[in-house]
Order: sequence, then structure tokens, then C-alpha cells
Amino acid sequence: MAGAIATVLEHQRSADRTAELAANSGTRVIGYIDETVPRELITAAGFLPHRLRGNPTLVGDFHARYIEPLAPKGFSAARSHDVEHVNAILSRLLAGQYAFLDRLVISNTRKAILLIQHKVERARAHFPELRLPRTYILDRAQTVNFASGMFNRERVHAFRAALETWAGRAIDDAALASAIADENATRARLRRVRALRAATSQRLTGIEALAIYAAAKTMPGDAFRALADAALDEAEARAARDGVRLFLAGSPIDHTLLVAAIEQASAIVVGDDLAWGDAGAETDIRTEGDPIEALIAHYESLAPLVQPLEAQISRVAAAAQTCGASGAVLAVFRGDDIKSWEMPSQIAAFEAAGIPALYLAEQPYGPAADVPERVRAFVASLDGAGR
Repeated sequence: MAGAIATVLEHQRSADRTAELAANSGTRVIGYIDETVPRELITAAGFLPHRLRGNPTLVGDFHARYIEPLAPKGFSAARSHDVEHVNAILSRLLAGQYAFLDRLVISNTRKAILLIQHKVERARAHFPELRLPRTYILDRAQTVNFASGMFNRERVHAFRAALETWAGRAIDDAALASAIADENATRARLRRVRALRAATSQRLTGIEALAIYAAAKTMPGDAFRALADAALDEAEARAARDGVRLFLAGSPIDHTLLVAAIEQASAIVVGDDLAWGDAGAETDIRTEGDPIEALIAHYESLAPLVQPLEAQISRVAAAAQTCGASGAVLAVFRGDDIKSWEMPSQIAAFEAAGIPALYLAEQPYGPAADVPERVRAFVASLDGAGR
């Protein structure tokens, strides 16, 4: 019988199947793209939340077929609006792989993501044969001031009202408090993942850790927590592994191909700064007081607000030190100018902390052909230095 970790890895390969089966059985599934969308509200409304991601093995140029013909009619051609990981999600939508969604919620966290809504709606109008979910924009301001905070608070209340309309019933505070408690229980498992992968005795690989993190975003909560408990118990019973300890950061990577390339080079990814990784193991939502206000405060703390670059750079370098990384791999997708702009400062911060960095710039969504060789050479240099 396959173990729990094998089950998690299989779910990673077919993560949408669980939600699709639920939809076929009558459960309404709400898709979302960004970690700033409050899953708890979706659950409290009686829907199944399901986070979207790309697929590096998807075949077909769906942008050329459905988006490029519409570009002269309203889409910006700016490089920063054409980002690899965002295009990968849009391709799956256009391919009909998310036809089981009842709605798609898009948070306004960067222009390239926000444009998905415009592209989906335009494609729906011009290509009626496409099976595309209806979209909803969860708007938000990204500056740090009182007015922005009030605007974002109002947007969460508006999202609650929209969910109530879709569900045909009100979301009562008891249901929301229960959903918050359940998600807090999920976060406890994710913090256990983060601690286990960063432990001195390496018993959980980076691929396995990312697979568990992904399952938290693509499985019903009760099923995930039971599977995560079994998988982590299984990992803790293993013998320790050897490998150079690496930290992974850069663009939002939602697959494990790069981690696989790293770990085939006698290394283990023991920590990361990825939205699909350690970032999911954030602190709990408070359970005292008004649940909607607690929810608003929590997700406001996760938002990519305008702040000094030094704060972001220092946070990532500190995370790499905390997990005992001997080196860092920084992978940035083509078009992700936000991350490209940060990289010189981030590399300098790692070097100041005694952590050498390998910078993989202008990467395709799936790792470039030369990545395994470059990673092997980087790992060999660290191993030769006795790290």
C-alpha cells in the first residue's frame, strides 16, 4: 500500500482532480489565484476554495490562438504584463482545464494578474466555445495609509456580500469563525512542514514539502489535515538524509520541476520564499472578537504593500539564515521585472549573511535546459567549500 507521502506526491501531479470530482458531485468550487484571497470566506459560504496554478507540461499555444488576436483591441503589450507564471495559469483557463470552477476570484496584487480578468472576459465574448469561469475582482489598494486600509476593508465586505449572493444565503459569524478555526488548524500543519524541512536532520525533501503545501490549497480541509498528519509522521520516522542545504527564492513558482533539478544535484531545498511554499505557513488568524475584522487584519498583513525594499530583502535573507541554508538559488521568470529589479540587492544581502547565491535570470516557466548543469556546478562549489 502506498504511504502518505506517496499519496501527497500523486496529488501534486493531479491536484485539480479532487476539486473536479467535487464539482461533478454537486459542490460549487471557487477558484482563486493569489494568497491574498480569504479562503475562509469562501468556505463559510459553502463553497470549496481551489487555488489555480499553471502546468509546465501543457501543450498548445493558447495565447496565440485566443489572446494575441485580441491584443490590438485593448491589451497592453508591456513586458511587465506578460509574465511566465501568470501566462501559464491563463493557458490552463483557455484550455478548458478549469471549466469545473463556478467562479474565479482575482485579487488586484499586480497588473499582470489583474489582466487575467480582462483577457478571460474578452476571450469569452469572442470565442463562445471556450469553457471559462465567470470572474470576480477582489480589488485592493497597495499603499500603506489609513485610506488604503479602509478601502481594502470595504472590498472584503463586498466580497462577503458577493459570496452570499452566489450562495443564496447569508454567511453568519459562526460559520466564518468555524472556517477560520479550520484554516488555523491547516496552518499548524504547514508550520510543522516548515520546521521539519528546516531541521538539522533532513527527513523531508523540498519536493515533498512543496507537495504538502500545494495540497493545502487544493484539497478539502479535513482531508488535507488527515493526509498531512500521516505524511509528516511518516517523514519523522525516516533516517536523516545528506545533501547541501539550499534556499529557493525569486518568482512565484507553482510546480516542482526546478526543485527536482536542484535535488538531483545532491542538495535539499530546506526553505523558500515562495507563495506556494513556506509563505503559506504564516501565523494564525486571531479567534477572539469579530471574525470578519480578524480576517481582514490577517489578509492585510499578507498583501504585497508598497514598502521599503530593504525590509523585503532583509526578511528573505533572514529566512535563509533561519533554515540553515548554505546557499541560495534565485530563479526569476521572463517578464518578472519586479523580482529582477530586487535581485542585485537580494544577492548582496545573501552574501553579507555568508550565503552564496546562484541567480537564474530570465527563466521560462519550466526550467531552462542548462539549469541542472548550473545547479550541479553551484552545489559542487558549496560542497567543495565545506558548507
